[in-house]
Amino acid sequence: MPERVPTRSILLLFSLTGLLGAGCGGPREVEIAPEANPTFGEHGGPLSALPGGGFFEVTTEAAGGQARLVAYFYSSEAMDGPLSPLPSDVRIDLAMPGGESTSVTLAASAGGGGRDRPGVRFASEPGDYAFDPLVGTLNATIGGQPASVPFSGAQS
Repeated sequence: MPERVPTRSILLLFSLTGLLGAGCGGPREVEIAPEANPTFGEHGGPLSALPGGGFFEVTTEAAGGQARLVAYFYSSEAMDGPLSPLPSDVRIDLAMPGGESTSVTLAASAGGGGRDRPGVRFASEPGDYAFDPLVGTLNATIGGQPASVPFSGAQS
C-alpha cells in the first residue's frame, strides 16, 4: 500500500516555495546606472541639461590633499559659450559613499571652460569629495528661477 503524504506537509511545501519565489521579486536597492552613451564635459564630468536651456558639468579637482567640487555652466551642449545670465546660489546636495548626504555651496571662481570652450565655473572649498561616481542634485537660481537637477555619472 502506498504511503500517504499528509495534506499539511503538502501545504507547507507550497507555502515555502511561494515564500522563496516572492523574495525574488520583492523590494531591493535601486541602482543608479549612467546612460548607455553619456556625454562628458570638457573636464571629464557628465554633462546634464538645465531646465529652460543650457547645460552643466559637475566634476572634482585636486586641492592639496583634498578635492573640491566644481560645476561648469554652458549655454549649449556644444560647450561653446558660458551660460548667460550667470547662475547664483549654486549648491550641490551630494550623496556620500556611506549613504549619507551633504550640502556643499559653490562660489563663482576663475577658470572658465578651457581655451576653446568657455564655461562659467563655480567651485567649493576643499573637502573630502574625491570619489567616483558623483551622485547628487545641483540647486541654483538660473535666470531668476530656482532649478534643481539630479545628476549622476562616473568621471571620465
